[in-house]
Amino acid sequence: MLKQDWNPDQDKEQEQDPELDSGPCESVQENQLSQTDCLWPPVKHPKTPPPVPLADPSASALRSLLTGLQQQIIRQREEYEARLRHWYQVVQAKIVESERARAAAELRNATLQKEMEQFFDTFGELNNEAKKTEYIVKSF
Repeated sequence: MLKQDWNPDQDKEQEQDPELDSGPCESVQENQLSQTDCLWPPVKHPKTPPPVPLADPSASALRSLLTGLQQQIIRQREEYEARLRHWYQVVQAKIVESERARAAAELRNATLQKEMEQFFDTFGELNNEAKKTEYIVKSF
C-alpha cells in the first residue's frame, strides 16, 4: 500500500480482525522436521552397535575389539541368566518344602489337639469317678 491509498479505517479493520498466518511458517517447520528425521538414523536392536567405517585404518582392530566385547557381554548375560534361573529354582524348591513342612506341622498339631482332648476327657472321667469313690468311702 502506498501512503496515498492509506485509509485510517483499514488500520481499525486490521486491529479488530487479525489474520492467522498459517502459510510459510508451517511448511518451514515441516521441512525442518523432515530434515531432522534424516539426521537421526532409525533405532536398531540394542544388542547390535552401529557398524564401524571401513575407511579407517584401525577399523579392523576396532571391529575385532568390538566383536570381542560383544561376545563377552553375551557370555556374561547368559551366565547371569543361568545363575538367576538356578537361584529361582532353589528358592522355589525351598518355598514348596516350607509349605509341605507347614502342612505336616498343622496335621501334627491337629492330631495332638485331638489326643489331648481325649486324654482330658478320659482323665476328667477318671478324676470324677475317683472323687465319687472317695466320697462314697468317706460316707461309710
